This record gives sequence, C-alpha cells and structure tokens, in this order.
Amino acid sequence: MAWDNYDSQYTIEFVRVDASGMTLGASTPLYTTSNGSAHTRVASSGAEFLVSWHVQNEPIRMARVGADGRLRGSPVTTTIELDHYLSHFLTWTGEDYVIYEGSRLTPFSCGCTTADLDSDGLTSCDGDCDDADAAVSPGTSQ
Repeated sequence: MAWDNYDSQYTIEFVRVDASGMTLGASTPLYTTSNGSAHTRVASSGAEFLVSWHVQNEPIRMARVGADGRLRGSPVTTTIELDHYLSHFLTWTGEDYVIYEGSRLTPFSCGCTTADLDSDGLTSCDGDCDDADAAVSPGTSQ
C-alpha cells in the first residue's frame, strides 16, 4: 500500500499489508515534496513492488521496493508526460511494468524481470547479472 503523508511536506510512503489487512513492519518513506499531494499506484511482479506517484507539476516518479519492504536503490524520475495529473495507472505484464493513461501505454523496465532467460534457476530479480549466460550467477566465480 502506498500513500502520501502530510506533515509540513508531503512524503510518499509504502508498507506491506497481509491478507487480513494488517501491516507488516514499519512504513518506508520513498520521496518528499512540497508541491502538493501525490497520486500513488502500486504493482507487484511477485518478487518485488513498483510504486509510482505523480505530483501536480512534476513528472512521474517510481521506486522499487523489495518483498521485505525495503527500498531497492533510489527513486527514478521518468520522462512520461500525462494529460492530467490524476490519470496514470501501473500494472505488471508478467515481464515488465507498464504505465498507462487511457489507451496510451508506456512500457517501463525497472531493472529486473521474473523470467529466467538462461534456465539457471535465477532471475535478474534474484541478482543474476547476466541472464543470457547460465554460467554467470551470484556466488559463481567469474
């Protein structure tokens, strides 16, 4: 779940929630702005979450959050421009995240996929830095 929390500035926060609606751990702050409230979206690949948000007069920003609820890397600023700041949506296709507004789709790869391209049992989400070569994987001498 993601939302903006106002306390003199707006902070985008994320927290995992279990099937009964109980939060799992503390919330993770992702971004702070003074430009007003944000419109947040969350999608999951099954291995991680992608949180996107759009604040009026700012571009869409995104952050990867691990299954453990911790931020992975830094938030990313996109170049995606919207017709209206309320109208973006986010989904996982099985291979990539996609941001869309109405019928306009913008594929967005955030650096990992759950597809195991070299059939070594690891994906780029698991740390496989060359998923085209089964001999390259985390912990293997290179």
